Amino acid sequence: MAESDKSWCPPTSGDEYPGPPTAPAADPAWRPTQHNPVPAPRQLPELDNAAIDEAERRAARLTYAVGLAALAIVLVMWIGRIF
Repeated sequence: MAESDKSWCPPTSGDEYPGPPTAPAADPAWRPTQHNPVPAPRQLPELDNAAIDEAERRAARLTYAVGLAALAIVLVMWIGRIF
């Protein structure tokens, strides 16, 4: 039976584990691929904080209006069910 055909078994008390196989040394002239550095990110435009605040206020008003409309519909349906 060839050495590679044997199934693995733990070493017995008389056997000494030789350790993992060693890898061949790399070629001394080998170097990893060099990539060009990434350019610096572009400058972001300035923010218009007043316009952002106004847009958030308008969105909040719309959200409240939709919520109140939904509440009114639910109340009308609930009151209609009671009477």
